[in-house]
Amino acid sequence: MSIARRILYLVALLLFSSRLQAAVMVSPVIIDAYQVERGSAFTVTMMNPKTYPLDVALEWGWFTMSSDGTVLLDEKAAPELDWLYLSNPVCHLEPESTTQIVITVNRADFTAVTPVLYISLQDPQSPVAVRVAVLFALSSEQPTRPVQIEFIESCQTDLRIRVTNPNPCHIYFDGVVELYRSAELIDEISITPKLVLAQSQRDISVPLNPGADQVIVTSDAAAADLMVVLPVEL
Repeated sequence: MSIARRILYLVALLLFSSRLQAAVMVSPVIIDAYQVERGSAFTVTMMNPKTYPLDVALEWGWFTMSSDGTVLLDEKAAPELDWLYLSNPVCHLEPESTTQIVITVNRADFTAVTPVLYISLQDPQSPVAVRVAVLFALSSEQPTRPVQIEFIESCQTDLRIRVTNPNPCHIYFDGVVELYRSAELIDEISITPKLVLAQSQRDISVPLNPGADQVIVTSDAAAADLMVVLPVEL
């Protein structure tokens, strides 16, 4: 995935609070990759800004996504998580230092998986335990089939569309929304990249310009453009 897409997705998926940011900084919080194979490696960087050491515990889990894009975390790690290898479940962070942990692919007998690496710490000078979830969206293949876009509903301010990913791997969907009034273009809105998991659907809302009577949604990932004629208020 491109750096631009990854950054845009991170904006939507930062799962740590301001309290956690003050305690330890983790980057990235999502790792996505195509054509993953045995031996592929991913690096997570943790920075301790404190003047005293911190210990963090590393645990595995899973995540899924609801049709509206909400991330659903599952804290129970399944046996299949030996797909990914982590050398040590505990990491010591020296004061005001940066530490990198490397996660490698131990097995690649999967098409698409969504593990979560939980990074938990107990700050000795804080009574509150904090945790960050690093999301992995890994695919051993690349997408070969176009997505389908369909209209769901509209209101005065939003248009809702549904994106169906038929591929056995995760994809990012982005595109452009063109708004017309009396056949004249009045606005153009970019759809920032949205993660759509393998063989799943995701509903996306895009803003509407008051007075628009026609919407065209285009995307390089789609089989065809979507045109929606909106009701005109009298």
